Amino acid sequence: MKDSMSNVDIRLILPELRESAEGAFIKNVYQYGDIFVLKLYQPGGGTSQLLIHPGHRIHLTEFARKAPRTPPHFCTVLRKYLRDKRIISVKQHELDRIVIIEVGDEESSYKLVAELFGNGNMLLLDPKDTIFVAMRYKKMRDRDIVPKA
Repeated sequence: MKDSMSNVDIRLILPELRESAEGAFIKNVYQYGDIFVLKLYQPGGGTSQLLIHPGHRIHLTEFARKAPRTPPHFCTVLRKYLRDKRIISVKQHELDRIVIIEVGDEESSYKLVAELFGNGNMLLLDPKDTIFVAMRYKKMRDRDIVPKA
């Protein structure tokens, strides 16, 4: 079994993700260690769950987990800004192992960025496309993942 998805795997699963997620409302966000589950409600289509494991995979799931008693800080921030918002689009950045989920409305939108390579990361970009919050902050040779970057 593969440890992580390739860029081609992501390209192939995108139509399924778009069909289930675009237009859906995020009803809640759960975090289980490094795994995130977005509970979605599609008007007229019921509920579904989008699993995001940074550094590894993104897919729909029917597996129900018990919600953690106390969500981590990153999860509470995601809930605050994403809960009850509509998913506008689900895209792959170029042919990279990066999935961008745009959430919001005509007035403002946030982008949830899932890096599915290396150690992985999740970032929430504000309406100006600057880093609002990240699962992990780090400084690297070619880029920095820091607030307001």
